[in-house]
Amino acid sequence: MAKPTRFPDNPLRQLRSHLSEKGQKSPITQARLAEVLGIPAATIHAIEAGQRRLTERILQRIHLATGAYLNGGQWSIDRHGKDAFHLSFYDFWRRYHGRRPFDYESRIDAMHKRLDALFEKVPEKRWILLATRINDFLDGCKDNLKIRGIERQFRDTAFDSLAQLYASQLSSPELVSEQIYESARVFRLNPPARPSAKRKRLYG
Repeated sequence: MAKPTRFPDNPLRQLRSHLSEKGQKSPITQARLAEVLGIPAATIHAIEAGQRRLTERILQRIHLATGAYLNGGQWSIDRHGKDAFHLSFYDFWRRYHGRRPFDYESRIDAMHKRLDALFEKVPEKRWILLATRINDFLDGCKDNLKIRGIERQFRDTAFDSLAQLYASQLSSPELVSEQIYESARVFRLNPPARPSAKRKRLYG
């Protein structure tokens, strides 16, 4: 049986070269890259052999582990591809991300201000859309980063998703409000019929 075609310019092959002191002459092994990224070596092998796609999820894992972004087939240290990724940056990234930064409190405060600004300025009909996206993002961070010990805080501060709100209205259509209807439209759901004018006066 013929061996699968390998691609010398495969992004993961390039990354293995960037992470080696000897560069392209002697890249780190697929097993070593798998260890760095925390994914199976078989996944690395399959991607380099063209048997599997380099997914967005794996690209996120690569960035978290190395600081590298993939831009136009080349690895860089910023989202716009201005500066090439190299081993010395990886060493810096590993040291810097191995601990909480000294100014972490001011960074948290800055993120709070950005969130406040978003919720203050978002159009009324987009409020639930914004809140749901941020809520989903926070849940994803907790799961993807395997942060433990905060399940109670997340459970106690959770709010019904739009899908839950929508489902609850199916059994009581008279309680459908304009806000729920508009949110369902924004999410491209199939909203229930708009309440009559009389119902809106009574329940809206």
